[in-house]
Amino acid sequence: MKANLTNQICQEIGSAIRTLGGNPEKLNLRDVWKVNRTLEFLGADAYLLATIASWAGSLMPEAAVLDHLRGWNKAASRSLKPVSSIISK
Repeated sequence: MKANLTNQICQEIGSAIRTLGGNPEKLNLRDVWKVNRTLEFLGADAYLLATIASWAGSLMPEAAVLDHLRGWNKAASRSLKPVSSIISK
C-alpha cells in the first residue's frame, strides 16, 4: 500500500511540474529537495512547496499529501495557463 501511495504522489508531483511548465521526466520525484528546488524555479506557490516538504518530513500521512496534491493539480488545471502557451505568443 505504501509503495502505491508513493507512486501516486510522484505522479501528482510530475503533473504539478508539467502544469508549471517544467519537465519531470529527468527528475527523481522521490528526491524532495530537488523537486522543491525545481518547483521554486518554476514559480510554485508556498502551499505546493509545503505539501511536498511535509511528505518528506513525514509531517502529514501520505494519503493526506496525495489528496492535497490532487486538489492543487485540479485547481491549477482550471486556473493556470501552461508556460509554453504564454511564450509562444
